[in-house]
Amino acid sequence: MPSGQRRLRLWPKMKEGFFNIENKYGLSLVRLNEGCYYATFGMDMELAQKLFELLGDRYDVNLWKTKKRFDDWKMIASNYRKP
Repeated sequence: MPSGQRRLRLWPKMKEGFFNIENKYGLSLVRLNEGCYYATFGMDMELAQKLFELLGDRYDVNLWKTKKRFDDWKMIASNYRKP
């Protein structure tokens, strides 16, 4: 995974791609998990929070690797308050 500063620079382009795919193909469980995972990657907790709400407990083990990792990031996002 890229360094913290590089991840933050990459995130806006990745986010744009996520929404382009959503607009073209709609959302699937795989795309929701990817969008949520990469929102945490880019520290976009506002978007991650929304996507975690849509996901509920339906995590992709191939992406998140463990339920604990998914749950930990879900908790971080749920505690986020917009400044």
